[in-house]
Amino acid sequence: MAKPKSPKKPAAKPKAPAPASPSTYNHSKDRRALHELVARHGPIDAAHREAFDDLITNEDRAALGSKTRAVGAFREGIAWAIIIDEAFAKYPARVKDHYAETRFAYFLDRLAALDAALEAQTTRRGAQAETRSMAADRKATARAARQTLLSKLRGFAGRRPAECKALEDATGRTTDVTAIGASIRSLVELAQTWLARGDAKSKIQRTAAGLTPGVVDAALAAAEALTGAATVATLAGKRPAIDAPEVNLAEGSVLHEMEEAARCFEDAHEATQIIPRLTPGPATRHVLGPKTAPKKAASPPATDPSAPA
Repeated sequence: MAKPKSPKKPAAKPKAPAPASPSTYNHSKDRRALHELVARHGPIDAAHREAFDDLITNEDRAALGSKTRAVGAFREGIAWAIIIDEAFAKYPARVKDHYAETRFAYFLDRLAALDAALEAQTTRRGAQAETRSMAADRKATARAARQTLLSKLRGFAGRRPAECKALEDATGRTTDVTAIGASIRSLVELAQTWLARGDAKSKIQRTAAGLTPGVVDAALAAAEALTGAATVATLAGKRPAIDAPEVNLAEGSVLHEMEEAARCFEDAHEATQIIPRLTPGPATRHVLGPKTAPKKAASPPATDPSAPA
């Protein structure tokens, strides 16, 4: 008697790939493309890097880098690298006749160096922006705490001439961080004087006005926090509108490699039309585009010396 067949087990469902952790997730498509290209063509070794580094001075690198914005140069450098990679894949022999693959690996290496410099600059500027934002928040908090204290002091002063005059002298201004801090300090000193009054009438007036040690302490703490945050923001400095010197240096290296790649691919294109030209985009066109000679001033027309004036 044949044994009954056991039911087939359902096929195991393929496991979904584990999500990337925040530390390994790469949000930049250009950076991901660069990593893929480096993995495909291999890293540059120290000897080749040193040899290619020697083809341009740091002064010239910095001068080149100062002419463009690094973000645009990096983006267009990646676009060129993708075109070069495709050319190597399709026509390796013809490309290598004009452009060495080791030089391309160095180009990718310089793009990676620029990427790292840009990342450091972005992190630094982000910290500066966060510091300024914190200072702005502290300023708003200090203004609010000052206004609360001022309101309580007005309630205690009423229309009494001496108290109103003392409050007017202590109020101060709020034109900037220093003025806000000075105003709060004067108001706190006045509040402490009025809190020290021990007569029954003053206690009733303070209670009704809400003038308490807690209100005074809150205003003083807000002023201290404001001055501290403003000092940190001052030390952090203003956010520069241009790239940092180290970014310009890395950027200049990339531009020099783009210039060399464009020259080599132009020669390859002249030899065979199937090799594409490398055309600079708006970020690098004024540096890598064709150089036009300045127009000469038109010569004045010749005159006949015998002709009447």
